[in-house]
Amino acid sequence: MISVGFRRFFCLMAPFLVFSCSEPLKEPPGKIFGTVTLSPDPGPGENWAYVRASSDIAEYEVISDAVTHNFAFENLMVKDLYTVYYLQAERPGYISYGNSVVVEAGVSISNFNIVLRHGSWQDTTFQDGISPDPLYSGCLDTYIAFPDTQGTFGDRPTLVISGGAPETLSRGLLHFNFNWQHYFPTYDSLPGEIQSATLRLFVDSALTLGSVTFAVFNLEHDFSENLSNWTDNGPNPWPGGPGGSWGSLSSDTVSVGGATTGWVEFSLVSIAESWLNDRSPGPMMIKLVNESRPSAIFVRSADNDSTALRPALRLVVHYPQ
Repeated sequence: MISVGFRRFFCLMAPFLVFSCSEPLKEPPGKIFGTVTLSPDPGPGENWAYVRASSDIAEYEVISDAVTHNFAFENLMVKDLYTVYYLQAERPGYISYGNSVVVEAGVSISNFNIVLRHGSWQDTTFQDGISPDPLYSGCLDTYIAFPDTQGTFGDRPTLVISGGAPETLSRGLLHFNFNWQHYFPTYDSLPGEIQSATLRLFVDSALTLGSVTFAVFNLEHDFSENLSNWTDNGPNPWPGGPGGSWGSLSSDTVSVGGATTGWVEFSLVSIAESWLNDRSPGPMMIKLVNESRPSAIFVRSADNDSTALRPALRLVVHYPQ
């Protein structure tokens, strides 16, 4: 069998047959040769996997050979002598593989051997520009502030979550957009269960005289990242007040003080269970709230230049046996 691949670049053309919009890249292509083996072996003709190589300039996919287990990327685009690709291998029912690889112009990487082991869980993190691959950009976020009616915060590098009197309130809105069936496919026809769901936010600073409660709620209404404001979700008035009805509270809250900086984490198991049951590209939407006293919490957004400090959502799905 011969593996057949397809390329996806980003221009205004068909999704799977698209070419680069930039000037032609003159560097010779890089190459990766390797194998993917499933353990235990699922049987004759079934030992294959999807293998993807993606970067900020191109994305490729092949299917490893079911008999020889070989895969090959022979024409990886390279810019400025080298390009970092994120190499993934996956097969439903097996624990996925992912790692960054530096691909140099005109250089072949050989014997890249991957083993996918049988597993009943899937662990995936969603973070713009990093994971599940460097091309992921599905996190939309903004904040709404009283009495703003312009909706001008969707491209800000920082989300401001503030409390106190009504005239100082602001609430953060996040939407992690992805296809459940692609990242968490059914396993042996069994539905999945959320083992853990963790939202990580990087707090730059907080202005408060004492500790305040930072909370996360399920956002039950869609919103426009660039048009939402205190009164409207973009095209329509918010149902149930600014930011929509409250939905479910996350299973924990975080106490933030004036000295707080760095990562804070929230467990979202109950919220994520409702997302999994829906199994659609949405809602995966979250409302960030801090309204216990006059204060402000500054959180890095998905538009922040520091890619590694953008909001991250980690989901671990278990498939009962």
